[in-house]
Amino acid sequence: MSNQYRNHLYNRLIHIIHRPRAKANHLIRAKRANGGGIHSPYLFRFVTMVLNTTCTYYAFEALEAVHQKEKGHSIIRLKKKEPHQVERMIFRIVQDHQPATMLEIGSRTGIETQYMVNACPKATCKSITYSPDTKENQSLKIALSEMEKLDFVLFNAPAERSQRMNEFRLCLQKVHDGSLFVVKHIHQTPEQALTWKLMRNHPEVRASIDLYSLGVLFFRKDLPKCKLRIKT
Repeated sequence: MSNQYRNHLYNRLIHIIHRPRAKANHLIRAKRANGGGIHSPYLFRFVTMVLNTTCTYYAFEALEAVHQKEKGHSIIRLKKKEPHQVERMIFRIVQDHQPATMLEIGSRTGIETQYMVNACPKATCKSITYSPDTKENQSLKIALSEMEKLDFVLFNAPAERSQRMNEFRLCLQKVHDGSLFVVKHIHQTPEQALTWKLMRNHPEVRASIDLYSLGVLFFRKDLPKCKLRIKT
């Protein structure tokens, strides 16, 4: 059996078995979008007013029109399956948080970068793009050396567990009380689900929110230690 066929078979099994089970498990265990059962006022406001708001921001229409024009059929396919729900959520998180420094690790199409920059134009934003000829950790170390602290980090493209945890530990060196990390693809594969579990269980993380499509990590010391699952 060739490696290519083995990888194809693995991806099919992930699509058929893991993702439906992960989604069903999330829906069964998740709290409602209205914030019921959340005792922290900060997290209640974050869930109800940021993650699950129905407000439409001025930038959405312009950003999505540009993406459709630039990417053509690939964006149309993306919008049919998931009409920028995740990108809009990232925009709302950044817009609410108003970070001074933003870091995106594993940029792919640049869509998320544009949403982040439009949500907080005054912020300093650095983006690391994965490529076969790039040493990711070295690029990250260089980017971090130029930043005094990290207010917002987006872990974007999927990565192997060892690589993602190395990136996470490097970013923790610049973390502070008001830092906020967002992690995409947290349930795409069993390995990524385990990586998310390791990240949210780290001692420096005060609270985490699992939205299935992405995860949010908080470091505020005034927050209670909690792990939330929220329906969106």
